[in-house]
Amino acid sequence: MSLWSSLFGRRGQSATGPLDFIDFASTDAPIYAIGDVHGRLDLLIELEAQIREDSGGKAEILLLGDFVDRGPETAALLDHLTGLETSDGLRFHAIRGNHEDMFLQFATDPARNRKWLDYGGDATLASYGAFGDPLDGFQINDRRLAQIVAAHVPPEHIQFLSSLPYLAMSDGYVFVHAGLDPSKPPAAQHPDVLMWSDPHQLDRAEYDFTVVHGHISVESAEILPRRINVDTGAWKTGVLTAVRIGHGEKPRLVQTGKAERA
Repeated sequence: MSLWSSLFGRRGQSATGPLDFIDFASTDAPIYAIGDVHGRLDLLIELEAQIREDSGGKAEILLLGDFVDRGPETAALLDHLTGLETSDGLRFHAIRGNHEDMFLQFATDPARNRKWLDYGGDATLASYGAFGDPLDGFQINDRRLAQIVAAHVPPEHIQFLSSLPYLAMSDGYVFVHAGLDPSKPPAAQHPDVLMWSDPHQLDRAEYDFTVVHGHISVESAEILPRRINVDTGAWKTGVLTAVRIGHGEKPRLVQTGKAERA
């Protein structure tokens, strides 16, 4: 069993497709699915405290991807996630979003994936102390950039991100970062669809479950018939949102942070 699995809960292997997924089928604790954090460790810690109080100290906490980039504290946030304990009754999980995927591609081959710097990767490298000014990174040649990344980004952060599944499931709910291909069952999806697709196409899908996602930021979290969107643009608004999914309960929101001027 990997360190991630032992600390952060059970992952199930799909019987109908190639994807690993987080399996919440056997839990009796409420699930709190958190939208895109994007480097706002301060808001995540505040929301964790609210969830601990709201749940009575027993909960499954799921980050729906895009917890890296854009905001100022990606490096510290990954330190926080990889150092979490579960002895207090809270179990932490995460799935991969498109920003985690871009980060991994860049870390593997910075020269071919410099475009990531334009999508919040500059703030991530700055959080590791790679540059005094994030804009300095655009002036560094490919070889030197690769050396800087290797020197500043801890291997355990890369291992953690590489271990993340793309999907989580519980009774009546499917948790993804972005969307699904309506023509395929959840566990047979292509990872790119789960990380990058437009969630709005789910509004016309005929599913017998509700999809919980982030990816597309909205001013107010949406609880709709076929999907729930909890991405409230935390990195720029200061509002981080989770939805509580409990047995026999209607979904309800838990939020923290105060609105900020973009």
